[in-house]
Amino acid sequence: MTRGWARVGAFAPPAVAVGLGVARSDRRAIAYVVVWVLLALLVRAAHRRWPLTPLAVGALVGAGILHLAGGLLPSPDPGAPILYETWLVPGALKFDQAAHAIISAVVAAVLFDLLGHIVDPRQAGPAARGLLALLAAWGFGAANELFEFLSAARFADAYVGDLSNAGWDLAFNTAGSAAAVVACVVLATTSAQPNIAHSTSSRQASTAPATIT
Repeated sequence: MTRGWARVGAFAPPAVAVGLGVARSDRRAIAYVVVWVLLALLVRAAHRRWPLTPLAVGALVGAGILHLAGGLLPSPDPGAPILYETWLVPGALKFDQAAHAIISAVVAAVLFDLLGHIVDPRQAGPAARGLLALLAAWGFGAANELFEFLSAARFADAYVGDLSNAGWDLAFNTAGSAAAVVACVVLATTSAQPNIAHSTSSRQASTAPATIT
């Protein structure tokens, strides 16, 4: 059942994106679908090597849907061409900025989970794993900004904004990923403490001298 829903989550959103693109004669839908497929293949390869939890897979699918919706759906605001350009809080918070924070948080949390399969906990604890996840999430965000820059250089209707928009994107990427990593480190540290206490008490019990009665 879980595998079936994973397939629906992987293929349904890009199919809808293609439908929207055809209906609106929006060629950008093709670029969104290509990126989706490449990322889906990357996630699939990682999942086969280091199994992700259903929650992590669902969060990644949700982040992808959020990205497709922001870039392809029309905005309810007459002054904005797409959902990404919509002000959620006038003059303070755009849909684009909120999406960057949420997606970066999901990416950072999933990377933290994946690194748990790769990094030896005896060599690097939750804080070190969190730092690695944070740096990798920032790299992912920077790669996205590079892709947007190249898209804007090629297509006039890419709707990626100016240099100020790129700066705010990176700022919200940082905020979202940092918040997620802090939460992951705290949860990992908290859950590890009972195990450490149990291991310590077990060692003490095994080394305690026997009492002769």
